[in-house]
Amino acid sequence: MSKKKALGQDPFSKEIFPWIKSTEDAETEKGTKALHTQTQTLERPTKTSVPSTHGKQSLPGKHIDTLRQTYHMSHDNVEKVKKYAYIERLKISEVVNKALEEFFEKKKFTL
Repeated sequence: MSKKKALGQDPFSKEIFPWIKSTEDAETEKGTKALHTQTQTLERPTKTSVPSTHGKQSLPGKHIDTLRQTYHMSHDNVEKVKKYAYIERLKISEVVNKALEEFFEKKKFTL
């Protein structure tokens, strides 16, 4: 059985739709472009080995070592700390540290 000839015009002809290209034309253009361009290999930067601090960090601007720790607090206190930090434009950790320092200033015991 022979295929029927398609009706209409050839969409790959240059006059009708110039932006439509045949896959055969695209492959030959890739081949010619590849000959004229240089290929670059992009290398990922290697990670430098940083000694582990085991959760210790230092606050920016201060040379105080800090330790990341998780504590459970009531919802009311969490909201109060967040609101105070927002109003005073402080970090939450700064508010908690300041509150604990004031608390322990009043207590008399040694570590």
